[in-house]
Amino acid sequence: MAGGPDRYQPLPSLLELPSFLLRKLPARRRRLVEAAGVLVLAAIVAGAVLALPEIRSDQRAQQAQADRRAADRQRALEARYAREAQPRRGAGPAAHGLGGPAALKPRRALVDRLQSAVLVDARARARRGELPAHRYAATRCFGYPKRLGAPPPADDLARRVANVECIAVARDVAPSQGVTIGSLIGQPYRARVDFARGRFAFCKIVQVPGEMSIKLKPVLVIPAACGGRR
Repeated sequence: MAGGPDRYQPLPSLLELPSFLLRKLPARRRRLVEAAGVLVLAAIVAGAVLALPEIRSDQRAQQAQADRRAADRQRALEARYAREAQPRRGAGPAAHGLGGPAALKPRRALVDRLQSAVLVDARARARRGELPAHRYAATRCFGYPKRLGAPPPADDLARRVANVECIAVARDVAPSQGVTIGSLIGQPYRARVDFARGRFAFCKIVQVPGEMSIKLKPVLVIPAACGGRR
């Protein structure tokens, strides 16, 4: 039999198929297809260029809306914190005109009244969900700022008015054997006690929720009525 076997050109890959088919066309038709391709590509690019400002405008609008929502949430949170930090006030025995040991009894009674008021406040806040649902068992108040070896605020007769820090105690950690001196875990408050007039005001210290938040600065400035900055 004359002649050799038929020879076939293998099909190109999928990516190479368009150029393969294009080469099979006659020269004139191939130029028309190429020109049409250029026009289609130019139209796509022009459409993308025209649509880009609108896309960017939509993105800016979406970002502005998200910023407004975030600002609204922040304002609501700050308003809630401000409500929670409002001063609570109370009264008790006054030491006006008393001196020496005679002044100790009303001064100590006034601090006891403050500690009871703070405990009642912490328990009420826990029921409302403003504080963790701990069982607040007691309140302890100390002079503020703390000074090593300083007497309790009620016993410091040189102070007619005292700033104190109180803790509504959720847990009392006992000291370990020579390692720690113990600690109180709970909700901190700040108070200003006027021993002479038998009055006090206390504020919840609002902090960022979370572990070790007791070591962070308060979210709000403590009101002057509770011994904060004027």
